Amino acid sequence: YTATQSGTYKLCVTDANGCVNCSDSLVFNFTGINNNQLSDVIKVVPNPNDGSFQIKLNNIMENDFLQLYNALGQLVYEEKIMNANMLNVKTELGQGIYYLRFKNTYSGQALKVVVQ
Repeated sequence: YTATQSGTYKLCVTDANGCVNCSDSLVFNFTGINNNQLSDVIKVVPNPNDGSFQIKLNNIMENDFLQLYNALGQLVYEEKIMNANMLNVKTELGQGIYYLRFKNTYSGQALKVVVQ
């Protein structure tokens, strides 16, 4: 599922016994920069990748957090950014689709990262 409007999203699964388990909520706020513009200022190379990739930023980013969320909306990777316009990311993530966000800058915006 791809969020197309602002809101709080979470995934809930009901098993055969009627037990319900929900993921953490993930907030998307589509004000300001939209996904097309975000992909113009932040590049993930290569994408798809093997869990190691570079993030190239048009501007120097200070005092923020790079975050990766899985398809269930769970935070699976976080790295503090002090002062950078390029980041080398090395993760041990399994194959799948992840969503890259910056906690403070571009809040609510996400880019898809594919790990093969």
